[in-house]
Amino acid sequence: MRFFSPDSLHINTKNFKSIFDFITEGKHEFDQHIKDARIIANYGNYTDFPLEASAQLEQYKQYNKELLYTAQIDGVNLFKLCQLELLSYVFAITPHKDHPTFYTFEDIFNYCHNEHKEILIRNIAMAAYWYHYWKRFLLNAPKYDFALIFSGSLSYTRALIEQLKTTSTRVFILETFFTGNDFYCEETFEAIPNNSQIKSENYYNQLLKLTDTSHKEKTKALNKIQLGCNLNVKQPPRKNAPLFKNKRRTILILGQVANDFSLINGQGGAISSISLYTKLIQKILDQSDFNIVFKAHPWELKKTNMKANVTADEIQRRFANEQRLCVVSDFNIDELFDNADSVVTINSQSGIEAAWQGFKPITLGLPFYGHKGFSTDFHPSNIDAAIDFIAKSPNDNFNLTLQEYDKFETFLTVILQGQLISKHPSGLAKLRTLFSALSAVTYQSNPIKSPQREPKITHSTESTQNREAISEEKAISEDKRNSTELTPFQRKLRKFKRSPKRFFADSKHKWMRPLAHFFRA
Repeated sequence: MRFFSPDSLHINTKNFKSIFDFITEGKHEFDQHIKDARIIANYGNYTDFPLEASAQLEQYKQYNKELLYTAQIDGVNLFKLCQLELLSYVFAITPHKDHPTFYTFEDIFNYCHNEHKEILIRNIAMAAYWYHYWKRFLLNAPKYDFALIFSGSLSYTRALIEQLKTTSTRVFILETFFTGNDFYCEETFEAIPNNSQIKSENYYNQLLKLTDTSHKEKTKALNKIQLGCNLNVKQPPRKNAPLFKNKRRTILILGQVANDFSLINGQGGAISSISLYTKLIQKILDQSDFNIVFKAHPWELKKTNMKANVTADEIQRRFANEQRLCVVSDFNIDELFDNADSVVTINSQSGIEAAWQGFKPITLGLPFYGHKGFSTDFHPSNIDAAIDFIAKSPNDNFNLTLQEYDKFETFLTVILQGQLISKHPSGLAKLRTLFSALSAVTYQSNPIKSPQREPKITHSTESTQNREAISEEKAISEDKRNSTELTPFQRKLRKFKRSPKRFFADSKHKWMRPLAHFFRA
């Protein structure tokens, strides 16, 4: 089998060691494309525009709003390729603005064009550059059985995925899990942050049927949470000091990185987290007697285009001198759980950690673990209903019942034992099953012989091979004479029998053409 990865920046042994072990063990081929990280890791910031994409930039600078909105290559819309990366940059550099939650593709485009036109044009130009880049690359590349792509959110991966749709290469999107020891490996063309297949009720129920949820397997799953080590966050020591002087109930809001892809990719729309946190905090202060602890995400200090406590600083600025609000960043999360009565998040994986501690997390952004029986879920457009629930509920509504905790354990078992792959040796067995079941079918040569271009045989005694060649030539000639008598369906059927590869390659239906890759000429 032959594997391909578009970069080595994210696909590495630190995050996905068992994949590298699987490839080494099976002596499979692995082409890991090395492209300048200067281009790959810009995350929407193309102020210093790459020289190699300057032609695209000059082209799209001439486009008006309508042309930019509809700009496409080979039927692929360029804004759709870059919108996630573009929004991640816009949200990072404008924390002071109250962005709405965007629910449609058109809303996102209109906002970006009206407020950040130059950034929009540069990102569209880069999407075009990447589309052409991968098209040229794959034209000269060997046939790959599997492509391993990280996240699927950045423009360079979106463009590659679009190119791979027209090939027989199977696309797997990889993403790390908060345990630090497990990762997603899903066959899909979609970006994976907060969009895992396990989010689907049907998928989850089918996986539940296939997963051993015995006490033994549940214990293994719980141990993975217990022994987990988030790769991006190291827990500081406890402070053991009260956060408030009063004795009121406390609600803990678990913040996320302001431009996290899980916030801008999913059914809940593209969520501006700081705007939502502001509304949430203000309404809790106005409509309840809760103290509020806002836990900002410390990864913002290291995140590209941020390098600062963007969310924490903005929340503190907006609620300066508010006695019932405490904003923390580098704080032991277990200590915060110990001092909380309720936990709220948009769609952070820390909601799972809250459930682990016995809370029934309140979610506002349709997380992948939502509606599995152990969370209270609200749509981001219905924040008033969430506030009403918080203000009027007794403490019992904020904690898991035994039945709900059992559903939580079942979910952990399904995702950790049934779906995710361990980066340690235990993950190898699942990878063997995953890739062997999906490996490409061996191509068979076409049983229909090509017409023989032999000179006319005049010998009275002919070899079997020559007789077959002459017979075939006669048959083909006869077919040509009678072709006008065939119906269109009969002609297509005849073409399919003779050359399935050409039948699919010449199809007027674009979606059928990739099937040609499964046949030899």
